[in-house]
Amino acid sequence: TATPATIWPPSNKLVPVTITVTVKDDYDPQPEIKLESITSNEVLASGDIQGAALGTDDRSFSLMATRAGTSTSGRIYTITYSATDGTGNKSIATTTVTVPHDQGK
Repeated sequence: TATPATIWPPSNKLVPVTITVTVKDDYDPQPEIKLESITSNEVLASGDIQGAALGTDDRSFSLMATRAGTSTSGRIYTITYSATDGTGNKSIATTTVTVPHDQGK
């Protein structure tokens, strides 16, 4: 899960985001966690994602509070992690952070 899961207002400022990863394995109490990617449904500019170390167990970085304004869904950042246990079994999970178009229902 991401905290915050929604960024408002779209102020064109970086917002710190913290990720909580919950992993359970019957045989490996501490699987290896890796941040695999951070993508967006909108074109990302240089600096929209800062402090993220892909390929590591990075759970804290900053995302730009911006969106194009032309899409009613706003900007959706998709954050992907992997968990690999000691025997090489790998699982992938994603969470999202949204910068909504507006605060309407």
